[in-house]
Amino acid sequence: MTQKLSITSKTFDVLLGLILIGVFYRLYNINAASYWFDELFSAVSSSPLRSPASVYHHTLNVDVHPPFYQLLLWGWYHVFGFSEIAGRFLSAAAGILLIPALYHLGKQLFNKDVGCYAALFATFNFYLVYYARETRSYSLLTLLTVVSFICFVNLLDRKKGALWYVIVTALLVNTHYFGVFVFFSQCATVLVLFISRKMERKVFIIYCVSGVAVCLSLLHMLQRISSISSVKNFWIGKPQDTFFRESFTLYFGGEHLALMFALLLLLGVFSLFRRSSASRQTTILVLWIFSLLAVPYAVSIYIRPLLTIRNTIPLLPAVLILAAYGITTIRDKSVRACVAAVMVLLSVTTLSARGIFTEKEKMVEYGAQRQDYRTIVLMADKMRKGQNVYASYPDPFNTYAALLGLSLRVSPLKSLNRDNPAARDVLGRRRQYIPRTCHQLR
Repeated sequence: MTQKLSITSKTFDVLLGLILIGVFYRLYNINAASYWFDELFSAVSSSPLRSPASVYHHTLNVDVHPPFYQLLLWGWYHVFGFSEIAGRFLSAAAGILLIPALYHLGKQLFNKDVGCYAALFATFNFYLVYYARETRSYSLLTLLTVVSFICFVNLLDRKKGALWYVIVTALLVNTHYFGVFVFFSQCATVLVLFISRKMERKVFIIYCVSGVAVCLSLLHMLQRISSISSVKNFWIGKPQDTFFRESFTLYFGGEHLALMFALLLLLGVFSLFRRSSASRQTTILVLWIFSLLAVPYAVSIYIRPLLTIRNTIPLLPAVLILAAYGITTIRDKSVRACVAAVMVLLSVTTLSARGIFTEKEKMVEYGAQRQDYRTIVLMADKMRKGQNVYASYPDPFNTYAALLGLSLRVSPLKSLNRDNPAARDVLGRRRQYIPRTCHQLR
């Protein structure tokens, strides 16, 4: 599995071209659509007005996810300013870096052709582009997953880089709770390889020590994990019977492209199982996908729901690598090039048709129009004429006003009686633009 990781001039040109295309798709008109509630939650949690300790404790007390992304976003805001576009640039940067990272991992596991095709698929992938344009942790989660596997494979092959593996994987599991499933897949891989005598005892011991170090990085989350586990009602419901089909279709933005990737995926899996020399790659990729789908699905059915389509985004790189390997098994280079061209064309068409570069962009998992907080805040600022503005949950509106550089300050709805004795009449007039919309959205 060890590959020389030097890069030829031709491959460099191809990779550079893909990165530039990736930059275009991840940055073009990135600020067209308004932030929606979850993005505003990220901005509220990572406001530059908070201290790092405040960001940390607010995330642990309010969110279900670990705090690394929010702390990184807080630092990012301090460097690049507190604005809509700055927050989205962090996700875009992670999405752009994913392209060369996936090339590197594909080459590590197989060869440079697989790496190039994996990078090509990642460049135009609908789901990766979508979440690289949103102020949430999913783009960073995907990047850290790939980099963690790069360090993981390097540790298995060269018995080196344990410290880098610990650092990257610790950041991964402290970014999103699905990072723990990625870590679980790596632990399972090591166990399977060691039991089947395909791993040296020395490597097994090194990994066990590294794994313990990663686990120690989660000690600060134990109390929060315990409190979340005790919550009976949670917004995530049990996955439906159609979950896997809907997830795979959504990854690629449509059924036709999903079908093509499914065929390449099957071709890749079939070819891998026929190659005895590729048993380690097979173990890594199969357990990667299994741990990110089957394990959380079983937990969601029998223990407590935690599975949403976007939470499974860390498995998408494994799917793309397997599809990339599948296309390289097509011996006729002309046929291979035609298949790749058709897939790129369908991907470009999907990106344009889904409207993710416009202000009318829809929320990808729900098919509903995004909550337009930007228009609400701009309208309230224009209409207030020196009067107080109220909302049942003012934090998102105040944060958006700060992101836009407005002086608007929204007060809690409960303070309306104190500020104006004729509260009922004032509420009736105000409700036309802030409280009514707030009640509608949350």
